[in-house]
Amino acid sequence: MPVIRHETEEMGMRVPPVRAAENKATVTRIDGDDKRTLGVFSVTKEDGYSWVCKTLELPDKDNKQGESCILPGEYDCVYTRSPHFSRLSLKRWLKKNPGKTEADCPDDIKNIFTYEILNVKGRAGIRIHSANFVYQLLGCIALGDMHKDIDGDGVMDVIHSGKTMRTFEELMEKKPFKLKVQ
Repeated sequence: MPVIRHETEEMGMRVPPVRAAENKATVTRIDGDDKRTLGVFSVTKEDGYSWVCKTLELPDKDNKQGESCILPGEYDCVYTRSPHFSRLSLKRWLKKNPGKTEADCPDDIKNIFTYEILNVKGRAGIRIHSANFVYQLLGCIALGDMHKDIDGDGVMDVIHSGKTMRTFEELMEKKPFKLKVQ
């Protein structure tokens, strides 16, 4: 099995090796332009159960970091702490709780976990997470239950992303899986 690195290792934290994934997911890209990429995300569980939702990604700009969707391919995904989202969550909490410190912040607020997509060529920290608008993405994949132009800017978005992500994480039981992007 090849060595699988993820962003948590780059921060000096030890992460257990990824075992063979039993569940599979596929992103099938259905439409793209210079502003965004739309797709369908389908999950097939080991027991045969299937689940489908919509995806939103950055446009295809040859895998350029922070500006492009990831390359088509097969990837391992693991549920890990996101340093980026954990910092954002802590910052919001501290703003709402003047006079409090990081030590006062509950763990579930300062430790945000999402699925990380591993071994993305030339990229690190690529995740599957909630987002409604393409400007909320830096190369990650957002899930939602429908494509819709929410803000009237002519660019399709995804709706109900938070709820869709919770359903997806419960379905996957926060276990590793294989992701095919096509």
